[in-house]
Amino acid sequence: MTSASDKSTLHRAFGERLRATRTKKGLSVRKLAKALGLSATYISNIERAILPPPADVRLLQWAEVLGIDPDKMFWEARRINPKLEGKLFGRFQGEWRELIELLQQFNRKQIRELTMEARRIAAAHGSEKWTQNIQTH
Repeated sequence: MTSASDKSTLHRAFGERLRATRTKKGLSVRKLAKALGLSATYISNIERAILPPPADVRLLQWAEVLGIDPDKMFWEARRINPKLEGKLFGRFQGEWRELIELLQQFNRKQIRELTMEARRIAAAHGSEKWTQNIQTH
């Protein structure tokens, strides 16, 4: 379970990345708010971590307006795009759950080692397209 402190840190990081993306795109809070049909105060409150990242449907809208990959937007909010969730977890549900539970215990170095091993296995089984996709993320 995520502590209140961890959630606050995640919300702050999301807000900072949102602000950086918005400003990089040359959008003011008001312009983004108008494009999304939201109030500038709402967006400002998310950027300042007063409010958590928006609901999934809003994340999809924000990604479209900001011109970024929806999967990246969900990643920044530490969620999985609902459009991918069924593909990822529809098969091998128990195995995914176990893998995620195990990964929570890993440090960064162990995650990198596991990723490299997954690439090796995928390449050995002819999953060249899959390994290329992983290498770009």
